[in-house]
Amino acid sequence: MAIANGGQRPFPAVVIVVALFLVCLVPGQLWIAHLLPGIAGLAKIKASLIIRDISVPLPIVDLILVPGLFILFYLVVILIYRGGLGRTVWGEIAQRFWAVFSGLFILLFCVALGGLISYLLQDHLTKDVRNAIDSLGANTEINLTYTGHKAIYLHGNLIALVCFVIGVALCIGKIKRAPVIRRTVKLTREQRMTPYQRMLREKRQQGSAAPDRSPNRSPSLCRSQPLRTIEPEAVNYRPL
Repeated sequence: MAIANGGQRPFPAVVIVVALFLVCLVPGQLWIAHLLPGIAGLAKIKASLIIRDISVPLPIVDLILVPGLFILFYLVVILIYRGGLGRTVWGEIAQRFWAVFSGLFILLFCVALGGLISYLLQDHLTKDVRNAIDSLGANTEINLTYTGHKAIYLHGNLIALVCFVIGVALCIGKIKRAPVIRRTVKLTREQRMTPYQRMLREKRQQGSAAPDRSPNRSPSLCRSQPLRTIEPEAVNYRPL
C-alpha cells in the first residue's frame, strides 16, 4: 500500500487516506462544528447498517466539514512526504488528489449501479427472495438543509451492499496505483537533433577529417596518376 517516491521514503497512500478520514469523521467534525456553527449541519448523511432486520446506526458524516478537513490534512501530509523528483509541488498534489477523488467517484458509481440493479429486479423476484435480500444492507438518509428540501431516504439491500464492497476494493486499488514519480532528465542537443541534422553533421565532420590532396604534399604519399595507353609496334616486320 505504498507508493514509491523514486528512492525516497514510501508514501502509504491507502493507510493515510483511511486514517485521515477517521480523524476527520470522529473528532474532526465535532471540533470544527463549534468553530463554524453556521456551516455545520447544512448537508449531512446519516446511515445505518441492517443486519437480520436489526438497525445499527453509523456515525453521521457532514458533507461540508469532513471533506474540507480531509483536503486540508491530506495537503499537509503530501507536502511532508513529497519526493520532489521530476515534478513540481502542485503537480504532485494534483496527482494525489486525483487518485483519491477518482476512487471516490468509482465507489459512488458502484453504489448507484447496485441500486439500479435492485430496482430492475424487484418486480421479477418472489416475496421471500426480496425479504431475504432486504434483511442485510444499509439505509441512508441525506439531509440538505440549505436547499430547503426534505430528507432523501435511500433503502439499501444485499445487492447494493455487495456493490459497495466492490466499489471500496476498486477505490483502494485506484489509490494504490497512483503513478510513480520519476526523475526527468533533459535531453542533450545531440538527442534533440533529427536524423537529417545528424547526417549533415556527420558529413561536415567527414569533410573536415579528409586528407589534403594538394600537389605540395610529400611525394611519399600515394596520388592518383592519369592512365596512359601504349600502342603496339611491329618488330622485325618482313613483308611476304
